[in-house]
Amino acid sequence: MKISFSWISLVAIAILGILALYEIFPINRKNLSSDETIYMRVRRVLICVLLAICALCPCVMKSTLQRSLNATNVIFVLDVTGSMNVNDSKDLNNNTTTRFNSAKQIIKQITNNYINASFTAIRFGASSSVDVPLTPDSNAIENWVDTINTEPVGVSNGTSLDAPLDKTLLEAKAIHDAHPQDVTVLYLISDGEETTSRKRRTFSSLRGYVNHAYVIGVGSKNGGKIPNTTTKLNDLDDINSTDSSTKQSDKWIIDPSTGKPGISKMDPQNLKNIADEISGKYVDSSKNHSIGLEAKNILSKQWRQNNTVKPRLRPEPIVWPFAILASILILWELSCWITKSRKLI
Repeated sequence: MKISFSWISLVAIAILGILALYEIFPINRKNLSSDETIYMRVRRVLICVLLAICALCPCVMKSTLQRSLNATNVIFVLDVTGSMNVNDSKDLNNNTTTRFNSAKQIIKQITNNYINASFTAIRFGASSSVDVPLTPDSNAIENWVDTINTEPVGVSNGTSLDAPLDKTLLEAKAIHDAHPQDVTVLYLISDGEETTSRKRRTFSSLRGYVNHAYVIGVGSKNGGKIPNTTTKLNDLDDINSTDSSTKQSDKWIIDPSTGKPGISKMDPQNLKNIADEISGKYVDSSKNHSIGLEAKNILSKQWRQNNTVKPRLRPEPIVWPFAILASILILWELSCWITKSRKLI
């Protein structure tokens, strides 16, 4: 059996406890001046005890295939290009880290703030894919974040920020068609760097399917060198070392036009343009570590039932037996008062 209570319950229990003690240990009352019997005291103490049990709200855990979901859907779109490995970003504790690590921390923080919502995750680089279909399981997003990696730098001839547009549009439309009354929130996380010569397509087509949008920039305007993915990205000391025995091409991606390590810089203007196209908001992750707290004002006020594949345990209150007994005793007490008051008339 599980006990569930709040501060209101604690206050109610404290008051009932004081009343019960007053009946057990009467203050300034003498037996000669009161007609209260031992049976009356026992009845009144039992009323206090039963009401206190009701305030504690005892529950039993029962298996169910149904779950109440908040009518909010969160779409994560994550940049996994090689430039996301640049070590010029800030984590949630304001420590220097890679752009990719910063993005993963942000996703976890956002997920933790959208309680009982549904989530889907899309990655993009040379191509895009839906890694996590829409699910109410926040652990699926946590596992995705823990296992996802950036793509090798040499798999594409350039980065285009509109790479995830088609997948994101299809996913957002499918969510809207299935749940037209739901609130849909889009989080696009990228460094904003675009290296293709072709014109980028607009994101404005998402407006009809997304209620709120946030474009989050990771990285810095000064930029940094792009690590070669053949090196150990977690060993930043080795990457930043100046050991002359290690070739530059083995540690960093070389810019063919200069023959020196290429510098990747965050492009906030590209991200701001995308935010404007979807009527969203641009957020610089290095200046704003409260990303995700906006969920409090965004979460839908509506709920819907969803069938789960696996059974889950749900607390079910069993207050009614104690409430019935307390009601019987209260009615007994009330009838005694009415009877005695008539005798005194």
